Amino acid sequence: MSTHSLVKQYFALVPPYFLHLPPPLILIQPDNQECLIQHIFQSSLPEPGPTYRRQFWRRIVGYLEDVLRRHTNEDDASEIDVQEQGREEEGDGGDPEVDERIYSALADLMALPLEHEETSYRTFLYPLGDTEARIILLEDIAVIQGGTTGLRTWKASLHLAHHIHLNTISLPPGPIVELGAGTGFLSIFLAQRQREVIATDLDATDGRQAPLKRLQHNVGMNHVEENVKVTPLDWADSLRPKSERPAVWEELTSRPYTVVAADVVYDPDLIPLLVSTLRILLHVGSTAVVSATVRNPDTIDTFVRTCEVSGIDVEVFRLDVMPKDDPTFYDNGLDSSCEVQIMRLTPSSASMLSKESEGQQEMMNECK
Repeated sequence: MSTHSLVKQYFALVPPYFLHLPPPLILIQPDNQECLIQHIFQSSLPEPGPTYRRQFWRRIVGYLEDVLRRHTNEDDASEIDVQEQGREEEGDGGDPEVDERIYSALADLMALPLEHEETSYRTFLYPLGDTEARIILLEDIAVIQGGTTGLRTWKASLHLAHHIHLNTISLPPGPIVELGAGTGFLSIFLAQRQREVIATDLDATDGRQAPLKRLQHNVGMNHVEENVKVTPLDWADSLRPKSERPAVWEELTSRPYTVVAADVVYDPDLIPLLVSTLRILLHVGSTAVVSATVRNPDTIDTFVRTCEVSGIDVEVFRLDVMPKDDPTFYDNGLDSSCEVQIMRLTPSSASMLSKESEGQQEMMNECK
């Protein structure tokens, strides 16, 4: 566990009690504390909210002070002394201590008044080629805000991106449409890989806060507007006659798209609308990849059965779990006990025959 991995966890808002920390005798070393200071205090990335920063540094200071208290124990003392002896020979001796700049930062945070925070920046750092890419998101702190869960990035999105990153899941070439894009994490990730994406979600209705505005904000903040088109899409419109659907449906059915969706299978009441939408968007030779956090196995089973009776074949990927110690993307731990199931959806041959028959009937009706 490296010091840089701790920096990645900090910006990804990993809860302090879930942090994977380097060994204390490593983190206490001045050069590693300096690494934290440079890559956090002096970073150009947007800071997390003050509540998270306060909790993070309290955890780090307590962790470092604990090793200093144990410095008086014979075993720990001998291990630290061996490391310090090597440093003294390099002209950098002295007893280990917590850097004063860390103490000062924590003191400043503790002095801030406690205020209600609704949003915070969350940044994912990951390797892309020879560089370290970043996905910067503005997210809600509350799990559900304004009647929607679409204002946070969830576990299923991170796992799907991880497997695309490792090429253990390969998306066909060509344009992509994301359903329920939420914060935009997955669409931004795909755009950074030079994919053309239409990111869709609900627009504002009946006074509730809609994910679409946050999605547009995050796409702009990551400068991927050339690759990502943000557009509203209401799955309920899939039940309307073709002629009465908004224009976006015509665009999404004008050519085959690869459909991706993450953490959209969580409410049994929404499954019929989701499957109806998928059935319309899937063309001959097209594919959907759906990533779902298995909070309730019955909900996943309902989704699979609904797909199958609607003429959509479902194949479950057999994949290794994203490692917890050094993952591509750090999770916030909300669904730490739940597995992620990733599925490939394709139209069955019977479904395509039915669609062809429907299309011929529509043409005949138009001719009349």
